[in-house]
Amino acid sequence: MSSTYNIRQKSLDELLVQMGVVSKEEAQLAAERAAEEDGNVAAVLVAERLISEESLAEAVCGRLSLPFIRIAQCHIDPKNLHLLPYEFQSANHFIIVDHFEGIIVVATCGVLSSDVVTEIENRTGCQAQVFVATVEDVRIALEQAA
Repeated sequence: MSSTYNIRQKSLDELLVQMGVVSKEEAQLAAERAAEEDGNVAAVLVAERLISEESLAEAVCGRLSLPFIRIAQCHIDPKNLHLLPYEFQSANHFIIVDHFEGIIVVATCGVLSSDVVTEIENRTGCQAQVFVATVEDVRIALEQAA
């Protein structure tokens, strides 16, 4: 199965440093804190006010040529949320937004690894279409799905 997702070569913190959005030191501290907490560098960067949610989403969208989505403006069918385990979605900081005609639409607040995208596609039998959302939108959607 061939994903439309532009597979990442760098981690989110490396990407943001390369783009000049955060310093190397800020990215390193965020990565360390994320490893201690929930593993979400994006959430740490936003919580520490090192980057706004909008700037983070804009940077990821622009760099990876991914579309932006406002999850709050979407109707998420609860049946779609159960296509993959909640724990898998939460651990990888994405949520299923839609599913139709062999395509699964997921929204992430960071950068999904190629392994995660492949696992999404293998588990669902669908091609993954990845969108970028804000940290808060993904967090709220996951809380509502729990």
